[in-house]
Amino acid sequence: AEIDISLRMLDVPNNYTHEAEAPPSLANQNPSLQNKEFNDRESTGVEDPHEKHLLDKRFPQHVAQALKEGRRVLPETHDKVTIVYSNISNLREASMAMSPTKVSDMLDRVNRSFEALCQRLKLFKVETSSHAYMAVTNLNNSNPSQHSTLAVRFAIEALREASNILIDEKDKSKGFVNIRLGLHTGPVVTAVVGRDPKYSFIGDTVNTVTWMERTGKANAIQCSEECYQALRSEFLASDSAAETTGKQRPPFQIKKRGFVDVKGKGEMLTYWIEP
Repeated sequence: AEIDISLRMLDVPNNYTHEAEAPPSLANQNPSLQNKEFNDRESTGVEDPHEKHLLDKRFPQHVAQALKEGRRVLPETHDKVTIVYSNISNLREASMAMSPTKVSDMLDRVNRSFEALCQRLKLFKVETSSHAYMAVTNLNNSNPSQHSTLAVRFAIEALREASNILIDEKDKSKGFVNIRLGLHTGPVVTAVVGRDPKYSFIGDTVNTVTWMERTGKANAIQCSEECYQALRSEFLASDSAAETTGKQRPPFQIKKRGFVDVKGKGEMLTYWIEP
């Protein structure tokens, strides 16, 4: 039986197909090869306070501490995380209508807004391009029982934030920022890569979440079947807890979109998430 969370499953015609060029892959990397130069070189640790601060911002605490001390950081496997991936859907139009300086200002305002949201909800931000934003829940098993719900909360609030950000603060006629958001749940490997170390997320989970964003639509949140199943498990657990705690279910709906034809991956069952 379908679940009803304030959350009501509403079938949408499943004859939609979308075939797009593959998004830039963040996953086709070999951590053992890319880590070789960084891990094999002699490291004396980090002394500069500014560099230490940057490490604290870019890496989880235990990884940042290891890098400060000059210790080798091995790739780590994370069995189940939920990733949120967003992109500005009207960026091309904005870029054609504004100077690069104004586009840069818009991107800065979007990223600052999402970073504040990320810090407030305690998601881990992953470094990507300036026009995309990627955040992860349950990294290092920090939120095992509600990580997909937390990811949805971030996505909904990011959608609201973006809808209030002007494309051009000096020309309101250009309208507001539109974003597409994708969510997917699965395993990832993280690795410290490069001489100027970067924290890379590796695996098909990363590719899949980019497809969830790429095959979505403006001002909408699309999630995979795996994310839906994780949400379903969390809702069922919340139902049991509600009998004793009185907590209410999350105030959003999930609508079954149907099968989306994704180039290179075949048909994937996906869902819309709506406030």
